[in-house]
Amino acid sequence: MNMLEGDLSELKSLKNIASLQLLENQLSENSLTGPIPPDMCKKGKIVELLLLQNKFAGTLPESYANCKSLARLRVNNNSLSGAVPAGIWSLPNLSIIDLTKNHFEGPVTDDIGNAKSLAKLFLANNQFSGELPSSISQAASLVSIQLTSNKYSGQIPETIGELKRLGSLYLNGNMFSGAIPDSLGSCVSLNDVNLAGNSLSGEIPDSVGCLRSLNSLNLSDNLLSGQIPTTLSSSRLSLLDLSNNRLVGPISSSGCYLFVRIRQSHLDHPLRQGSWDMKSYHMLSFNEKDIIDTIKSENLIGKDGSGNVYKVELEDGKELAVKHI
Repeated sequence: MNMLEGDLSELKSLKNIASLQLLENQLSENSLTGPIPPDMCKKGKIVELLLLQNKFAGTLPESYANCKSLARLRVNNNSLSGAVPAGIWSLPNLSIIDLTKNHFEGPVTDDIGNAKSLAKLFLANNQFSGELPSSISQAASLVSIQLTSNKYSGQIPETIGELKRLGSLYLNGNMFSGAIPDSLGSCVSLNDVNLAGNSLSGEIPDSVGCLRSLNSLNLSDNLLSGQIPTTLSSSRLSLLDLSNNRLVGPISSSGCYLFVRIRQSHLDHPLRQGSWDMKSYHMLSFNEKDIIDTIKSENLIGKDGSGNVYKVELEDGKELAVKHI
């Protein structure tokens, strides 16, 4: 275990660096402070900038908006603030942007549509605002979008249905309004959708219930109304939360396994207790190879008498703890 402190100002002369990794799991419980050095990509060679779980402050330097070699940007769990330089969103080789748990603000800009390699967009627990640009649908490699607990507003783009690889969509805890786009049912890889805690209105599109891989759907705490789609009865859902809306109608079992949370709902006609067969189960979204490939020393997070515990990050952005016995 290390207890590194201080800032990184002495790194300003390192122009040929290819990877800077200061992770909590590799250099645990650090207290590195100060700004992020602005010139480490001056010669366009840095591939990874991983400054997780420290105490960095200030803004994300403008210079990184021109860092076309950058493939992974993870600065989550710091005290960074300000707007993200526009060019960051469109870097051609960037596969992950993880800015979670900082104080960033401002919008995601239209040029995100040029981020052809971007698979994971993690912006949760910040102060981002504005509308989600429709051009995000052109970032066709996206498998996970996590924008939980920000100040986004406006409508969810109708073009979102063009994201055929998208596996998880978390827009909960924002101020999105308008209808849930019918095109969401065209995101054929979706397994987790959380739109809770917004101001979405209108009916739930039938197309959402037709998503064959959908495992979890949380639409609670919105202004949704109308009939609950019959298509939700044939979905293989392990979690369906429609509470605190204005929905009506039963959910028929039809061979479907559901765990439905009702919790203080504003249903005009409450769901009939005998109208579904409640069985809790969870559909796995990974295979043995996904796990084996990540059992390596850099992912070790703990150990005990029965074996080592590793952190596993799946393609859809989910994280698991796996024990190797």
